Amino acid sequence: MIDTGIAWLGNLSSYLRHEEAQAKVETHEVAARSGGSFGPSDEDPEEDFNGYGYMVQRQGSIALVNVNGDLTGRDSWYNRYFGMVSYAEVRNAATAAANDSAIRAILMNYDSPGGAAAGAAETAAHLDWLDNNVKPVHSHTSKTLTSAAYWLGSAGRRLTATDMSTLGSIGVVLVHKEYTVMLEKAGIKATVFREGKYKALGNPYEKLTPLAKDTIQKKLSDYRQFFVEAVSKYRGLSEEFVSKQIATGAEFWGPEALRLGMVDKIMTLEAVVNQLDGEHNSKLHEVRHTQ
Repeated sequence: MIDTGIAWLGNLSSYLRHEEAQAKVETHEVAARSGGSFGPSDEDPEEDFNGYGYMVQRQGSIALVNVNGDLTGRDSWYNRYFGMVSYAEVRNAATAAANDSAIRAILMNYDSPGGAAAGAAETAAHLDWLDNNVKPVHSHTSKTLTSAAYWLGSAGRRLTATDMSTLGSIGVVLVHKEYTVMLEKAGIKATVFREGKYKALGNPYEKLTPLAKDTIQKKLSDYRQFFVEAVSKYRGLSEEFVSKQIATGAEFWGPEALRLGMVDKIMTLEAVVNQLDGEHNSKLHEVRHTQ
């Protein structure tokens, strides 16, 4: 076991924001268990979609599933109040939309910088399964679709973006914290006992050893390779091309992402919804603005 921070498929700012939000979530969960009043609104969403109406909007025959914020593996109703969305929420919202008999296709609408590595592969695979076995699943971003969010978006049948949207940032980051100096100044000495040389490597109570550093780096390399393989599969690109040209941690504007094969077309959200709705209905429905 490697005792380190979360392997993060997102930028450093989103990692730090996630840590801060997670601390607030934990505080409110404690308050709730103690009888605190913090909780979700009593107002019902416009449409329930099995309880995920706060994420899903009906646009004619299309279900617009809005995925906003940092992606986390922790499923809590507090998430959306702190700019987070769990992988379970993404899967369940898409499934609820797919189970609606009036819905002909699903459009995953992303504005997310990515998030926790754990959960991305399974969620992308679920969206791909829905697309192949239940109803068409498409992806779009008008703002941000990077890192783990791009992993999810790449699983769509078609992926569209606007000119000024940001895509990419394919890579992995992990922040290691070491408290040895702080503890020493406080007059505290921590001793770590272990059985098994890899047990609790990278914990914050002892200096980072070469073995711990190499092991952590290997873990991140493995995550990156999984990411490369997924993008290669979903986007129909060679692993070598993805690794050398796309999975560099760089972010790309929509037109550059189009040139690299990361998206299929540059379109606005309204145009995508109307096009998809038109593919299933002879009469186009008016699209409500969602931004």
